[in-house]
Amino acid sequence: MNFNKFQLTWINAREKYDFLARSNLLCKHYKNNKKNFAKIIDLGCGTGSFLRWCYHNKIAFDEMLLVDHDKKLLSNFPIITKKFLKEYNYKIIKNTETRFEILKKNISKKDKITLKRQDISMVLPIINKYNLISFSAITDILSKTFIKNLFSSVASKKVIYFSICFNGKIKWNIINEHDKYIVSQFNKHQESFKNDIYTMGSKSIKFIKNISKIKNFNSSNKDSSWVIPSKKDIDRMFQKQYLKTIYNALKKDKETNYDILYNWYKFRMKKIDLHKSDLVVGHEDILVLT
Repeated sequence: MNFNKFQLTWINAREKYDFLARSNLLCKHYKNNKKNFAKIIDLGCGTGSFLRWCYHNKIAFDEMLLVDHDKKLLSNFPIITKKFLKEYNYKIIKNTETRFEILKKNISKKDKITLKRQDISMVLPIINKYNLISFSAITDILSKTFIKNLFSSVASKKVIYFSICFNGKIKWNIINEHDKYIVSQFNKHQESFKNDIYTMGSKSIKFIKNISKIKNFNSSNKDSSWVIPSKKDIDRMFQKQYLKTIYNALKKDKETNYDILYNWYKFRMKKIDLHKSDLVVGHEDILVLT
């Protein structure tokens, strides 16, 4: 399952909005089940955003394995995490290129962090060594086969956490006549063959819920949508990045009318520049207890 590589600038830019958007599903479960968080595996980890979110939300663990196929994203984990942890009085110690320890000042406990560069489908045989299995913002690019294999491989009494799952809904405060058409085309693009693998796009949410029910797993979900205003420079920049993501995905799509796409894109860019664009990108978090 070798996905197209994500741009580092995009991964870094979205972390703020992912932090704000994630629901309290996992935090609520953690309060009553802290032992279930001792060992965590984060699949499709990128630069380690989920790990940093855990520290931000005081979710304690002993070990975390971060898995991603992208060498560049993994290589940026130490420097981004070091800068982030300073605000929380933690420091990161590098033991090898792939092994780190994170500790808080004046506390002896050390959290062990391991980086693993590998296709996430290849690590399913080891997931049961961990209490919590995490996926952040990648369900829309997962295949049915991968999810079936995941649910067939996982043992009982495990926690699977799918966060920031795109649900196909994109809304702006100022309506354009072509919004529905563009969003529909974008969803079709998300649900398509990529690198010879058919990814489900927003339909992955329903598929995960259904397979959880079939397996008699306890699943719950909660809204985790991005809500992005346009008053601040940083928000306008991110809106533009997201708009370009849609535009770039569709501009070479033979089923999309390019003139409509281009005019819509220009309209949306103008509204952002005028500080008049409020954007909501629909996401959901899914917590599965096996």
